[in-house]
Amino acid sequence: MLIHSINGLSQVQSAIYENKDALLHYQKIKTSLSKSIPVKKMQSFDVTSLLNEDKQNEDMQDVPFRFGYGFDVDYTLDDGVWETQGDNNIWSLKISSEGAHSLNFIFEELYLTERSELYIFSADGYMVYGPVTKEQNISGQNFLSDLIVGDDIVIQLIEPVSSEDKSFLRISKVVHGYINMFTSLTENNATQSLGESANCNNDVACYSSWVNESNAVALVLLSNGTEWCSGSLLNNTNQDYRLFFLSAFHCIDIDGNGTLSTTEKNNSQSWTFRFNYKKSTCNGSTVTSYITYAQANFRAAWANTDFLLMELIGMPVAGRSFLGWDRTGNNSTSGASIHHPRGDVMKISFDNNTITPNPNSIPWQGSSFISPANTHWTGEFDNGIVEKGSSGSPLFGQNKHVVGQLHGGKSNCTSNTVYYGQFHKSWTGGGTNDTRLSNWLDPTGSGVLTLNTINPPTIFGPSNLCINSSGTFTVTNPPASYEWATCSNLVAVSTSGNSKTFKAIGSGLSCVRILVDNKDVAQYNIWLGEPEVPVITDIWRTASSGTNVTYAFLASNLTGSSRTPYSCEWRASGLHSAEFTSDFPEGSYTFTIGSTSSEIYYATVALTTSCGRTKESLPYQFEVRRGPAIPYIGLHSYSAAYPNPAGNELIIDREETDNAIQTQNSEQNVQANNATVKVLLYSHSTTKLTYSKDFPASAQQIKIDTSQLPDGIYYLNIISNNEKIKEQTVIVNH
Repeated sequence: MLIHSINGLSQVQSAIYENKDALLHYQKIKTSLSKSIPVKKMQSFDVTSLLNEDKQNEDMQDVPFRFGYGFDVDYTLDDGVWETQGDNNIWSLKISSEGAHSLNFIFEELYLTERSELYIFSADGYMVYGPVTKEQNISGQNFLSDLIVGDDIVIQLIEPVSSEDKSFLRISKVVHGYINMFTSLTENNATQSLGESANCNNDVACYSSWVNESNAVALVLLSNGTEWCSGSLLNNTNQDYRLFFLSAFHCIDIDGNGTLSTTEKNNSQSWTFRFNYKKSTCNGSTVTSYITYAQANFRAAWANTDFLLMELIGMPVAGRSFLGWDRTGNNSTSGASIHHPRGDVMKISFDNNTITPNPNSIPWQGSSFISPANTHWTGEFDNGIVEKGSSGSPLFGQNKHVVGQLHGGKSNCTSNTVYYGQFHKSWTGGGTNDTRLSNWLDPTGSGVLTLNTINPPTIFGPSNLCINSSGTFTVTNPPASYEWATCSNLVAVSTSGNSKTFKAIGSGLSCVRILVDNKDVAQYNIWLGEPEVPVITDIWRTASSGTNVTYAFLASNLTGSSRTPYSCEWRASGLHSAEFTSDFPEGSYTFTIGSTSSEIYYATVALTTSCGRTKESLPYQFEVRRGPAIPYIGLHSYSAAYPNPAGNELIIDREETDNAIQTQNSEQNVQANNATVKVLLYSHSTTKLTYSKDFPASAQQIKIDTSQLPDGIYYLNIISNNEKIKEQTVIVNH
């Protein structure tokens, strides 16, 4: 299963790979550096006391949901190690916190130069977060990462050698996730929720009529990096796709005194907003692509109705929606709420009765502040509930217009009474621009009482254009008034309705854009001319048979070819000719070389598309080694160990089906067939070796007896020819 997000302005992608082969999909990041990566280990802490505290605060619905414990640190580039590989300088630092379900990080300072990229990934290859670039970190200052699965995480900064400017970072907090926010993803349990929410919640994916509204809702990671809230995008009367985001005042009010300091406002601007975090099918076990915005600006807040309005930085993405609202103050005949209880995937709850005003004042459970009477709606859900973490989520009236946002109350699977701050009271708020909604959501003072939900424009067209050829692009969901614009090397030819034709006059990456009031609201990238010259980035031996040796390698720089038909041409030089058999799946290739002795080869590759043929890549030098060899020592030699957690037995399958072992003579044949691999288990808590056993290299399956091992976390290593060919973190739980 793969979870990812669309990469674009102010957005960062997250990707999970169950086979723990994530690094194969990111050619730039490396774990096998010649210099060892320094490790920063977090101290142990009392998880039990935190869980007890969480249990005591379970009924405090107007307090954000806590999942992690934050360590205050001060790590800079001086704490990691630099190494030059090719055209890039690579900086790496590993951070470990034993027993963490996830780690995430607060960067007090993060400045990235042009073409620099920051990645954060699980050391076992399970998950990658990134790249974070200068575009995603617009402020060049504070930055809050999303969660990365695991307790052993590598942070890697990649900067071009040619860069005159230099990147800088300072990590001020490491958050240890003591509650598992990826439950069924890491345990392969489809019957469980993906998070920690109650089983009486409704999966929003089961309600197709609410898809458009759910596309506006987000899970919010607060500035301390340890707590969740919810919220949603709102439309405004200009309908210009400004990313106004409604949530709850108490999510920003750290000290709970009902007023906001400059520090509290500034902290909220580094929140992380995760959109589209929901199941891909009704009650399924997989998650749709999700999008993370990294930064926002504070706009307005008012404690009396417990509302907060932020404006996300960046451009709207196709698939998001901007919710309509109702400020009439009329009672809704029914209600619904879409939210992220306890940080779980998106849920929906329904109230089949009239939503009525609450005539009483409402004490805040987390502080001494009291909201005045007649500032909130009261609801009782008939189907589904809300929980901690749902705070700030929208309340919809019978017409699917937002009429409030969740404050709190008491809610469980047997009974619930919840309170939502009234949208029409928040409209005028405290009478100033930073305490009301009106001047942001009705900037022209139109006076409208209701507004409908809208979707941002989307551009469709060809993904590649040859030089001097033309292509037509069409915008769907067109704004009432808009302009076309382009990046470099495209000129307009003609316009017809909502379509426009452009001609390519140069080569390279370009784009077509839609502007509203001179602001980008949609962008479509396009490659012009012949594809980029590919780069061979890695190579490894996968199998041997007789005099033939099979290798695989990766190539990058496929921007101009990955979305259009192409062919590839291989060449190799050496004392003996080489025959290549290959295919081109996403930059990964295999080829076989036949020879009678060890040789040095130089491989190159070139691409051909309808727009022309590239120059050959720079030569990649490799050696074909002869003599007795153990096959299947490539990156895909063995599957991930399972079950994980393990009870009495841990199983590892060999993925290759070809049992052939390279032989040159009978003596080598005996040596090869007697070859073994060594399986080692190290205790995570003591770092001591607790299991060591040799298995035949030809065995199709390895079974490890874990019945006598103490419960805990272990590091699994498989060694072949004195080389580590696999590592994984496993859990033993009898």
